[in-house]
Amino acid sequence: VGHLEQMVQSFLGGCAVPQARPNHMTTYPMGFNLDPRHVKTQLEFYFSDANLMRDDYLKSFMMVDEGWVSLMLLQSFPRMQTLGADLEVLRQAAFLSTQLELDGTGMFMRLTDVERRLRFAPRSGVRRPDQPR
Repeated sequence: VGHLEQMVQSFLGGCAVPQARPNHMTTYPMGFNLDPRHVKTQLEFYFSDANLMRDDYLKSFMMVDEGWVSLMLLQSFPRMQTLGADLEVLRQAAFLSTQLELDGTGMFMRLTDVERRLRFAPRSGVRRPDQPR
């Protein structure tokens, strides 16, 4: 709205006051802003106990014993697509989270809490009762 107001003010000959943008916002083409805090909230939901108890799809992509999930996979989720989250925003969201961490490559994410991670990540040589055969 701020950009549109500036254009109208300019057209009408008034003074357009530049609008400050919070430093946590990522600017995308055409002036669209995405707040990584919204993405963080969604990612923390994906990795919540309530969701992981029933989300066999996400659990099937967790790396055995470690629980890492590809950012490329997370970016492909419909809600991430709707938010317009790219890999950089996913990384920013992980840095804002106390529940999630990135690997050294910045391409994988997992739960920081080891006990929670082990509860949901597949184990080598062990099949969980909720895993499909």
